[in-house]
Amino acid sequence: MVRHCGPVHVESRACVRDTVLGGRRIRRGQIVSCFLGAADRDASVFPEPDRLVWDRTPNRHPGFGRGPHACLGAQVAVEVARHVLGTIGRRFPQARPAAEPVPRPDVTEHGMYSLRVSS
Repeated sequence: MVRHCGPVHVESRACVRDTVLGGRRIRRGQIVSCFLGAADRDASVFPEPDRLVWDRTPNRHPGFGRGPHACLGAQVAVEVARHVLGTIGRRFPQARPAAEPVPRPDVTEHGMYSLRVSS
């Protein structure tokens, strides 16, 4: 779910030393932006990237970050989602989307205003 429609789609950091990335020179102090939303839709990494596949494996998306900027709550978020979605699925096995989700338009942070479900 985080790969498919994660809340953060752009992260920016200052380069800490002169380097070359993808053939481009980046100087120390320059701001570099990573478009996570685009990385999450990379067809060479994720077959059918626009399709929500609940049990996609492998699923090495950058939605929770990596290294020193990794989300401290990632494991908790995954367990909570697993529990909540599992409980909903068991209690309401016939639940289906009743309408298209209404997205919250924002350049860097995404979410939904509403997601209607029928049971």
